Amino acid sequence: MQRLFVLLGVVIVFALIFGFMFAYYRSQQSRRRLRWVQPRKHGKSKTTPFSSPRHQKPYDSEGTGDSDSAIRVEQVSRPLQKKLLLLLHGDRQAANRLLSAAKECNPGRTVQWYAEKVLFDLQRDYGKY
Repeated sequence: MQRLFVLLGVVIVFALIFGFMFAYYRSQQSRRRLRWVQPRKHGKSKTTPFSSPRHQKPYDSEGTGDSDSAIRVEQVSRPLQKKLLLLLHGDRQAANRLLSAAKECNPGRTVQWYAEKVLFDLQRDYGKY
């Protein structure tokens, strides 16, 4: 009878340890998920959070519009340019939009600072930080 209680106690301890490990794993897994990625809808093309923003001014690629808030990815140093385009899968329009939005939110900084800010924000959103 005593062996039965010991065996039952061991089983309960293992069940508790397994339960806590499973709960910890699930909490870490939910932190890594990107919350802004929405599932694809049938019949629509695949969109990313950067390809179709809800509230944005259309980007003027010819430079005839508002030139004080427009920053182009070509103005950024080459290494930062490569990192930025790598994270955005080569989407230059998205990079230009993000740089311009960063300038609107944080005026008076250098172009390199805006590029580093956008890189940090993207990496944070992807779960690196």
